[in-house]
Amino acid sequence: MASPSPPFDPLVATASDLQKLPDGGTATSVDLVNVYLGQIEKHSRYGMRLNAIISTAPRDVILAAARALDEERRTSGKRGPLHGIPIVIKDNICTPSAGLPTTCGSYALVGATATQDSTIAQRLAKAGALIIGKANMSEWAAFKENMMTGGWSAVGGQTQSPYVRGGVLPNATALGHSTPAGSSSGSAVTVAAGFAPISIATESDGSLVCPAGRSGVYGLKLTIGAVPTDGCQANSVWIAGNGAMAKSVLDLSDTVSALLETTDSSPHLTGSWAGLRVGFVDFQVWKPLPVWVEQHDGFFQQLDELLESAIVKIQADGATVVRDVPLITHVELVEGTPLGDFSAVAGYQTREGFAKFMAGFEGTTVRTVEDLIQFNLDNAAIELPAEHPGQEIIIGAANNKMTVEEFAKYSVHVREKAATAVEALMKEHKIDVIIGSSDARLAGIAAAAGFPIGNVPLGFADFNGRAIGLSVLAPAGQELTILKVMSAWEKSLPKARVPPPMLVDWEKLVAGENINFRL
Repeated sequence: MASPSPPFDPLVATASDLQKLPDGGTATSVDLVNVYLGQIEKHSRYGMRLNAIISTAPRDVILAAARALDEERRTSGKRGPLHGIPIVIKDNICTPSAGLPTTCGSYALVGATATQDSTIAQRLAKAGALIIGKANMSEWAAFKENMMTGGWSAVGGQTQSPYVRGGVLPNATALGHSTPAGSSSGSAVTVAAGFAPISIATESDGSLVCPAGRSGVYGLKLTIGAVPTDGCQANSVWIAGNGAMAKSVLDLSDTVSALLETTDSSPHLTGSWAGLRVGFVDFQVWKPLPVWVEQHDGFFQQLDELLESAIVKIQADGATVVRDVPLITHVELVEGTPLGDFSAVAGYQTREGFAKFMAGFEGTTVRTVEDLIQFNLDNAAIELPAEHPGQEIIIGAANNKMTVEEFAKYSVHVREKAATAVEALMKEHKIDVIIGSSDARLAGIAAAAGFPIGNVPLGFADFNGRAIGLSVLAPAGQELTILKVMSAWEKSLPKARVPPPMLVDWEKLVAGENINFRL
């Protein structure tokens, strides 16, 4: 006998859609959890084998929590828009109260237990959200191998994009067109593949917005320091931040409000461009380097066409657009210093930050970067396989020679230079946000300045189906400005975000057989 159809389609349902079901008596939070756990079981390790989820909460634990929230809804009402909504959290954010381990994708933490929930997990629980799983990621948030493929970890394997036909290519560059990109790849794929309507992620330099772009979802990294990073792997608090991803701007706004513990910002999401001024960088200047993303002439030509079409559309809908704004570059950020890149400043805090994070675990002998280096050598078969044999970034952290005085000097220099340049540019051109390709390093400028940055979907590549996104940068504390722009973008370009065609057509394509669709 065929299984009954779920009360909603997880590929398209938003959290605001789901909230109407228990409100109207159509479904309970228990029903929501069961649907999403079923979708994870069907397509993470099996089915399309997306490898986006490292672990799921024990079913009895999460269903008990869902029943309690259903009862609370009946007796005293819901806490807010996230009440009883399933979410997934990146696996470098501690969640012991949810019955979920935290591994950062490394066997060094398999079997270990975090001693305390992160502030992020506490705030989400307070809002009534149900943490049903932990997302796969680039191991240690890409703090391992210089050119490790985005989305790979020893524990979780290779995260796959649900949009890319054929999966990650064997010769792909670290953030190549076939990859899901960035360290928060599992969080992004989770939302696109219908494993949860909302996910939580972290970012230092592109780890959230880049994979959000590749999965065609809305994402937002918050102003650095806006939410405490305790209980998160944030090796350098100087640039580390956190944020969320969702299918809709309303869901993203609701989640940001919960993380920031601020009032509801949804009334400001009018879907209108009235009064908004948008600056676009020169896409010929702000292109990804070939070492990170393979050059593909057809892709960049299509990107230009999609971008031009989008600009024409938002202008017609009332946006004021300023083209080719001269955003400060990464080279200019470090002029007058001996630094090769601003990220060298962040490396100074890594040793201390890693040790502080690991102090929050029981059941592991790894406490320092030196311990981790040795653990990986001792367990090379699983931690340093032939396709990912390096740990140069960890070794670099162990050998970092920057002094306290140098860090103080250069961190202030880079932050002030980045923030001042961006704010001056926006004032000169009278713009509210700066937009560029999510494959380029606008996220690095945001990190250096300490500013928030988001992602909006633009479309999909003809040559392999990958999603294409745009980064949206604004000054510190201007998350609402980014969300307003996102809301208008969503209204103007609703077809820039669609469910993955291969998942939509899954039953028809494979006739229900459990096969490896990627071969």
